[in-house]
Amino acid sequence: MPPFSFMSYINIHSHKQQDADITVCNIDICNSNVPAYNGIYSVGAHPWFITQDKTEDIKAKLNSSVSDKSVVFIGECGLDKLCDTEFELQKEIFQYQIELSVKHNKPLIIHCVKAYNEVIHMLKKANYKLPWIIHGFARNLNIATDVIDAGGYLSFGVSLLKNENLQRVFRQIPDGKFLFETDDDEAIPVQEIYKIAAQERDCNIETLKSDIYKLYTFLTTNELR
Repeated sequence: MPPFSFMSYINIHSHKQQDADITVCNIDICNSNVPAYNGIYSVGAHPWFITQDKTEDIKAKLNSSVSDKSVVFIGECGLDKLCDTEFELQKEIFQYQIELSVKHNKPLIIHCVKAYNEVIHMLKKANYKLPWIIHGFARNLNIATDVIDAGGYLSFGVSLLKNENLQRVFRQIPDGKFLFETDDDEAIPVQEIYKIAAQERDCNIETLKSDIYKLYTFLTTNELR
């Protein structure tokens, strides 16, 4: 059996190496570099950590890092109206990462807080055609529909375990439009999220694993673009 298969558990966004078969480990370029050993990574500038005095350094580090073959996504990047970073500066760095995503043909993993309209507007304005993922999705069905209609995918994390409103939203998401993650949670493995997801959608967990693997393959190999 190959190391990765339809039977694999996939964690699309984690801030640490974890026990999934495939874990996409997030590297925030503002605070660290891509490790010099084999792994699967997303690399981006998180809006929380962007500062005006480091703007050019952030862009340079992004530009030199995202071409690494171990980097399969750009992010997490995006917009956050609740953080201290000046919003126009967030937009500048997000725009730069959109452009890098297109240049290197690597999808975006997006952090979005109260800025869905702005994120979607910027992607449409850029005529962005690649897939993109909203990580840690925990909003309502209207926002979920807006993201999917605009070409995005939704990644669900530990909130899915106990948030009944989110579970109702999740049950209505179309097949092939969602993934799973643990983000920065230290205690709950992604397998637990798969388990509750299979229960909520009344499906076999192995079927769910196969569907997520197929989507991951599409996102990372350009098979259907």
